[in-house]
Amino acid sequence: MVQVTNAGTVRLIWVDGSGPYAINVLGIMGTAVSAPTPTNVAAFSSAVKAAYTSTALATFHNNGTALAQVNVRNLNLPDQPEIPGGGTQINGGSTEDRLPPQTSLVVTLRTALAGPAFRGRVYLPSWAENANDIDGTCSTAASAAAVAFVTAIDNAAQAQGWSLAVVGRPFAGTPEITIAARPARTGQVNDVTVIEARDNVWDTQRRRAQPGV
Repeated sequence: MVQVTNAGTVRLIWVDGSGPYAINVLGIMGTAVSAPTPTNVAAFSSAVKAAYTSTALATFHNNGTALAQVNVRNLNLPDQPEIPGGGTQINGGSTEDRLPPQTSLVVTLRTALAGPAFRGRVYLPSWAENANDIDGTCSTAASAAAVAFVTAIDNAAQAQGWSLAVVGRPFAGTPEITIAARPARTGQVNDVTVIEARDNVWDTQRRRAQPGV
């Protein structure tokens, strides 16, 4: 198991009628001080599921899909199990047709540092036709709801002593004689400073085009 000081991961598990079909993995920091426990993970999960409705994101998701689980793993220590948040799944609220399952809107996570290792992307799934603008892009309202939801996840994390972060896993490096040689790096975690949707163009997560996760 990967170990990164003061870091952890959050998994949002989305389901449809055939079972789990999409997972979002987000990083958190603060686990060295506030270690995830069944109690604080349950509170965090409850807040995230409540935010799915309160930010209006659910109104743009087909009611045949749902946010089923919000789980947390502590990476500050080795070999820690993932702790399930529990609670009832929250279904989308739209009765309009579902967009193709691989359709996603990307919410970008930025840190104070530059470069691919210091930013993240959240490919949010489950969209319905009412999120689609007349020109075939994501509507402004749906995009705003997506950003508000990810921001609410950060707020829910902070209530438990964590915060959204970009987690860089340790890498052993590749030999200098290889064409794509890359230096070794240690694991690191950097706090998210900006949460935004860079544009309203739909993106694709091809692995979701087929049933299953």
